[in-house]
Amino acid sequence: MSQNLQAFWKKFVDTYVFKLLYILILLVILSILYGAFHLVYQPVLIVLPSSIAFIIAAYALYRLIYNICMRLTFPGYNWIWKRYMESYFQKQTTTNLIKDINDLKDVIECVMQEKNFGYSVKCEDVTKIPYSISSIIKLFKKQEVSRTISKKQKNMMESFSEIQKLVENIKVISKDDKITSSLWNFLQGNQKELIKKINKRPGLVLSFEDSNQANFLLAKCQNLEKALKEITRQRSSFANFIHWLSEDSFGTLDQVREEMDETYVAKRISLPVVGKSTLDCILIMGHADHNSSSNENENKSKFDPSKTTMIFCQPNAGYYEAMLQDSEWIDFYLENGLNVFLWNYRGFARSTGTPNPDLIRRDGESVVDYLRQELGVKKIGVHGQSLGGLVATHLAKHKSLDYLCADRTFSEIANIAELTYGRIAGALY
Repeated sequence: MSQNLQAFWKKFVDTYVFKLLYILILLVILSILYGAFHLVYQPVLIVLPSSIAFIIAAYALYRLIYNICMRLTFPGYNWIWKRYMESYFQKQTTTNLIKDINDLKDVIECVMQEKNFGYSVKCEDVTKIPYSISSIIKLFKKQEVSRTISKKQKNMMESFSEIQKLVENIKVISKDDKITSSLWNFLQGNQKELIKKINKRPGLVLSFEDSNQANFLLAKCQNLEKALKEITRQRSSFANFIHWLSEDSFGTLDQVREEMDETYVAKRISLPVVGKSTLDCILIMGHADHNSSSNENENKSKFDPSKTTMIFCQPNAGYYEAMLQDSEWIDFYLENGLNVFLWNYRGFARSTGTPNPDLIRRDGESVVDYLRQELGVKKIGVHGQSLGGLVATHLAKHKSLDYLCADRTFSEIANIAELTYGRIAGALY
């Protein structure tokens, strides 16, 4: 009996309740649109005839609906989505830095207490500690040069720089044979005699030459760790929202772009396009052919137009900066010797303008023209993921490209909108 009752209620909910909910939502939307229509219609009616006022109000309503659809189609155009992505990057960066500072504290406490280094230090690779500290300082300094650094980022740069200076100056001594090294050189693996001793004899005991300096360094690490944890601390809903809006110590798109410059051999490009807009782009050089030149470093720094260049067209919510975290496709193309051209749609991140399907197709054509006419690229491929297929399939057909990778995608938004929401939705595109 109970199973029959459950089946009845499930059928009732599926058949009637959800339909009623859909109708209720539709009525709310229609009420809002009706109110928006009259918000324009009534003031215009004061000075113009009713027929003209109706046409103006109807057009204004159409533009409102169209702009809402465009913002839903291209969420990367919205500041809120940009902030969401930056918050995501910040959480990842901050979590990694907390771990690195905690590992540094662990090393300092181990040496202060003169414990067996190889057995007591939890960090498996201490060389990551100085690399992480110097890398984040380098990014901040690059932001300082490009004038994209915020006040909070300057404060963080000063804190990390102070830690680095202290670690570089403080000396550690092996207890048995009195070999001396700066803690920084030791962590970097530059003090080969001590590193050999750790590898051969994990029970190596170190001590600090100046215990007061060591205590001061430990206190600075604790303060920095506290400041980093404050960034990721859970707050009340409202306080958490305010913090989410304003916190920019790490993970801003400006910082991620600087990190991409450090990670890859790349060239940043600002490409003028139709409508006085500009596209923010980055051209990443493919890995050098080791058989082509004995001077590998020089070869890596030059763009080779004879190589195939793949244009990557992002999903609807995608920024090219996000590919630093999700780099499988970049790595795949680079490892196979291809150059990779990444770009943000107009209105996304540092690209200017307002996106719509027709304009981003034309922007894609401008990218192809730039590669062919300005850089002399002979072979061009395009990879379109999700919404990026809208551009990729268009370019492959109308610009006669050599390769097309259509990655879980479609060629027309209107077809998807009509299939999902009906003919009216399809007509908006």
